[in-house]
Amino acid sequence: MKKRNVAQYIIIAIGIIGNIQLLRAQDNAIDWFNRGTEAISPQEKITCYLQAIELNPKFIEAFYNLGYVYKNSGDFNNAEKAFRNALSINPDKLNDEDKLRINYELAITLKRLNRNPEAMKTLEVAKNLARQTEIRAAVLYELGRTKLLAGDLDGALAEFNEGLQLNSSKQDAFESAIENARTLRELEANYVKGMRYLNNGQYDEAIDALTSVVNTNPNYKDSNQKLTEAQQMKDRKTKVDNLSDIYARGIGYMQRNDWANAIIAFKQVEQVEPDYKDVKAKLAESQLNLDQSLQQEVFEKIYNDGMADYRKGNWITAIVAFEKVKEWNPNFKNVDRMYRDAQNRLNREGEDSVKNQYYVQGKTYLNNREWESAIATFRQLKNLDPNFKDVQFLIQQAQNGLENQAKSVQLDNYYTEGLNYYGNGEWLKAILTFEKIQQINPEYKDVSEKLAEAQSKLNQSQVAETLAEQPGKKQKSQKETKNWMLIGILFSAVLIPTGLVFFAVPSARAKFLLMQGNYQKAALIYESILMKKPTKVKLYPLLANIYLMMNRNDETAQKVYDLALKMDISSNLRQRLDEMNGQKLLDQNSSGQAES
Repeated sequence: MKKRNVAQYIIIAIGIIGNIQLLRAQDNAIDWFNRGTEAISPQEKITCYLQAIELNPKFIEAFYNLGYVYKNSGDFNNAEKAFRNALSINPDKLNDEDKLRINYELAITLKRLNRNPEAMKTLEVAKNLARQTEIRAAVLYELGRTKLLAGDLDGALAEFNEGLQLNSSKQDAFESAIENARTLRELEANYVKGMRYLNNGQYDEAIDALTSVVNTNPNYKDSNQKLTEAQQMKDRKTKVDNLSDIYARGIGYMQRNDWANAIIAFKQVEQVEPDYKDVKAKLAESQLNLDQSLQQEVFEKIYNDGMADYRKGNWITAIVAFEKVKEWNPNFKNVDRMYRDAQNRLNREGEDSVKNQYYVQGKTYLNNREWESAIATFRQLKNLDPNFKDVQFLIQQAQNGLENQAKSVQLDNYYTEGLNYYGNGEWLKAILTFEKIQQINPEYKDVSEKLAEAQSKLNQSQVAETLAEQPGKKQKSQKETKNWMLIGILFSAVLIPTGLVFFAVPSARAKFLLMQGNYQKAALIYESILMKKPTKVKLYPLLANIYLMMNRNDETAQKVYDLALKMDISSNLRQRLDEMNGQKLLDQNSSGQAES
């Protein structure tokens, strides 16, 4: 019995001692807690609160204060742990007010960690615990902002409106938040509407809706990008629709054999979309038909001129005309019969007379520098009599004239090209071009002076450039320039023979004369070309424009104008003709009024 009593006393003594130690630990924990509240630096506060928790692991206030310090220091992960410990370590000792403030701070911490769904749930708990006006207003404000971030605009508005009814100190904040939420709701509504229109191909409506979003907030989602996409898709659709309409119009013109307008339509399509359907094929077909149609008219005129010469007894010119028509279409009307008949009538005049006529006509072509026609005529004469007078010499003379003409045309073109390079400050290209001329004809115009000037300009530009560069770069630049000049000379040596063939056309000389403003000589060249080769129907618009610059309104010019209008697919020529005719009419009226 005595042993039991002693054991009991021992247990009681141990319990008393434990309670005394616990009380002392709690006292020490409170001391550390108080020291933490009085500390200044965040780190010192944290040390004190951790010491208090170590002495009293169920010290709710210490956990709460520790979480608060962590949150304000930006250590949100540790802040979350501290607040959750404050809620769970001893839940029986928590009243609604403690739960409210801990949940509120935990929610703010979760927001900082971008865990908005968890923050929203925690704020809902705090909202249910909040009774006091100011505290509830703060919770409602944060909850509304969190829902706003989550895209729950209606939910955010509900929280803000409830907070506004509390008449708290956050009245202005709630009003501003409500306005912002309504704006965002309108933005979202327009954005959703714009996206729906965009997906449905209603581009005008999509542009209107997305423009409203961008005007309100340019950075709202990807509204700017989607607006650009809608505009591009609208432009693409408009282009496709327009191309479809123009293409269909071109097909209609083809069905009516209106080839000129068909070409206009198909060219418009091709310029926008070169690979649209079979537009290239349709354009080529229309161009071919137009050429054939124009050729038909041109050779109809040549044939009629030949018939006029035939009726006048001008057998050679009639034969030349009929021969051109035969080369184009041997089955055209009765051209073959008329050609043979003109030949027979010419032959009746006697062989000597025929030879003399060919000889005289060839000399006329030669004097007019119509080398190709002269060659053709003298060859006809040579077929009749290879030893007739100096026919072989005249053929060679005409051939030399043709070659010199080609060389002259080439030099003229090179010279114009060199002057253009010189005027644009492209000295190296100018040098290479003038050197080509020197290799063909060193005495050509002032090419030696122009070459020297271009070389001087190039040297000056190189000096100016190298002054701003390092010395090492100077040598490199000069070496590269010499290399390019050498390459240019080599290329010119290779290209000159090709150029002689390529530029052996009178049209190149005519273009050069046009650049000089010599319309009369240019017109004569084009007239000569068309006399010899009437199939070059594309020259008629050019000749018509030259006549307009010369203010010609004679019968020949009018015929050229008529043919040109069928060739020229632009409205420019017709407009200029209308202006000229209108001015002529005004002059006639003025003259008539003056006479009366």
